[in-house]
Amino acid sequence: MFYWPGTVSMEKPGQTGEQFVGRREDLAVILPKWFDKKPIMLKGVTLTNIGNIYYARGDYDTALRYLERSLKISEQIGDIAGEAITCFNMAKIFAQTGKIDKAIPLVERTVEIDRLTQHPDLESDMRFLMELRRKKSG
Repeated sequence: MFYWPGTVSMEKPGQTGEQFVGRREDLAVILPKWFDKKPIMLKGVTLTNIGNIYYARGDYDTALRYLERSLKISEQIGDIAGEAITCFNMAKIFAQTGKIDKAIPLVERTVEIDRLTQHPDLESDMRFLMELRRKKSG
């Protein structure tokens, strides 16, 4: 399961989320105008949500590009919750595409933040990390 942080509605009036996800051209038109008006933290969350949309569509390269931008924002503003979410989501993509060496450090960061914040996902994130380490070792 891919973690989706708080939802940011990007729908047009009268349009469902599924209809919006299917219309790539809408993102290209709406985002530049919308981003200019939003605080940086909301931009990070939105980039994560867009990355998640591309992940759901199977476009992992595009998903990673959005998630990388989100991660930079989280690091820049000290949003460790956003950092953990984004690292975990990126790790899921790398794990799913067989890039275990790239996934492990991201999950290690997530687990470290989980410990610092006493996050309820600590145990499940640690299990995921152990699973990745087992896959790596053969």
